[in-house]
Amino acid sequence: ASIIDITKDNGLQTIETNDCYAYDVRVNPEKFRSFLHQLSPSMTDADIAASVESAASANGKIWIDADTFVIRRILWDVTLNSKPTPSQLHLDLHITNHNDQSVQIAPPTDSFSLSSLQTGQAASSSATHD
Repeated sequence: ASIIDITKDNGLQTIETNDCYAYDVRVNPEKFRSFLHQLSPSMTDADIAASVESAASANGKIWIDADTFVIRRILWDVTLNSKPTPSQLHLDLHITNHNDQSVQIAPPTDSFSLSSLQTGQAASSSATHD
């Protein structure tokens, strides 16, 4: 089931040369909570509540190809209520080459876990991959 709700239909827009359905979206907190319970049964209720609270501020846009229904672009803006200082996350993902098997996706070597931002443990000198 989807964990996002459409808040506005922006009609057809073009991404590269593809007509796309364009929508404003937000994370549905209850569906997200259920998704986390199913995805990771070992998560504590406190961890799930913290994740849902952070996700509740997530607003975005999505562009879905009108012919193939694949996602062409996703844009998210999230405020992470981390302590002691809240953080902003802006993600703009353009997706191409849907059927190109040679594409490898790997986290950057200097990346860190987003969950560490919530607990204030992110350090620019250490890198972990979740």
